[in-house]
Amino acid sequence: MQLLGTCSELLVAFLKQHGIAALHDEGIVTLPEHPGYRFVLQVYKAGEKTVSLEAMCRLRTGQLMIERLGGVGETQEEAVMDAQANFANCVFHVWMSALLGNSNQFAKEHVWNVNGIDRNVTIGLPNGRGELDVADDLRWQEAWQLAVRDLPLSQEVHWASVCYVQNACKLLAFDALLDNEDCEPVKQKVLSFDWPVRDRFYSVRQFMIIQEQIYSAHDRE
Repeated sequence: MQLLGTCSELLVAFLKQHGIAALHDEGIVTLPEHPGYRFVLQVYKAGEKTVSLEAMCRLRTGQLMIERLGGVGETQEEAVMDAQANFANCVFHVWMSALLGNSNQFAKEHVWNVNGIDRNVTIGLPNGRGELDVADDLRWQEAWQLAVRDLPLSQEVHWASVCYVQNACKLLAFDALLDNEDCEPVKQKVLSFDWPVRDRFYSVRQFMIIQEQIYSAHDRE
């Protein structure tokens, strides 16, 4: 795909709205109050009326978190704006809560026991298009979240996303990713879910971050 450029200044503007200072240098965003994180938003041309936005975060551990979000519009500018809206709805508030410690109403925080270890988990609100009642259906969300929760995850930070697209009663696209890669165990479980069948188009997407082990005060002594 053709790289159109960065739109990292959008992230700077979003952070400013939440009182978080950010520095923008040649497309890379850093946070003085949260050293160790580096953020980049890149936009690629995917088609005549479609783009793909890559939301990237380099974690303190050196891991590179990538979430790809599509955008559609009658013009390229409209498609870019649509992709930016997808970023705001799907990823930004999860980053805010899980990485920066800014809890908000657009990301839900949980404690999961994974492999016998308690982990903080932040899950963004589902983002839907088309038949919006499907986005609010808790059943597919629970099926996906349970599938991720059952994975033999290591103790480091992990991130996961799911995207399901259906039109005219037929599956058009499906992704179930863990740490930027296809995750077959999750994919198989979520595809076996009895997805609502609709004559018209719909898509749903959701994103989560699974943080490191929760340590009690006793553990730190």
